Amino acid sequence: MIFDLDGTLVDTIDDIHESLNCTLKHFGFPPLKLDKTKSYVGDGMRKLVERAVGEVNFDSEIESHFRTTYSENIVNKTKLFDGIPDLLKELRNKQINSVVISNKSSALTEKIIKYFHMDKIINDWYGGDSFKTKKPSPEPVLKALEKYKIEKEHAIMTGDNHTDILSGAAAGIKTCFCSYGYGSTASSKPDYYADKPKELIKIILS
Repeated sequence: MIFDLDGTLVDTIDDIHESLNCTLKHFGFPPLKLDKTKSYVGDGMRKLVERAVGEVNFDSEIESHFRTTYSENIVNKTKLFDGIPDLLKELRNKQINSVVISNKSSALTEKIIKYFHMDKIINDWYGGDSFKTKKPSPEPVLKALEKYKIEKEHAIMTGDNHTDILSGAAAGIKTCFCSYGYGSTASSKPDYYADKPKELIKIILS
């Protein structure tokens, strides 16, 4: 079982949104509404900041400020989605290998996973800086399958954005779109849909 993190296992949007607006204010940009921030996440922090300030205004100093601000406020309001604790218990009970592949940095991914004690159940986790390429590239998925010697027909990629679905599909595995998250399917075509986290249990065991 391969999971995205933000918008799939963990509801992180409030801390991302507030940290981003704090950064925008610091550099004299107008604040964003929550829905706009949601539409900007999914492709890593650099892309998030670039979208928030506009490509022509982007500067590494702005990105650095956001990374620092978010790191310091990463679990103020962040929480597991309802139903995820039960899902994690089911994975442990069934001894199903599980991996997290996020497009946020590996350090921040680990910080969240360990804060919620998911490291007791999830086998491994990777960030957008763990490999040469990140989602929607299939590389992170293929590396995870290779490490755990999992056949493609026995794996599924689950996430709330088209980057997750495209990554899994390009790697040749089944995919599940989590509509309760922040992103969209765009032109991707997932094999399954989950409107609530608890529906993931049925999909995993089907």
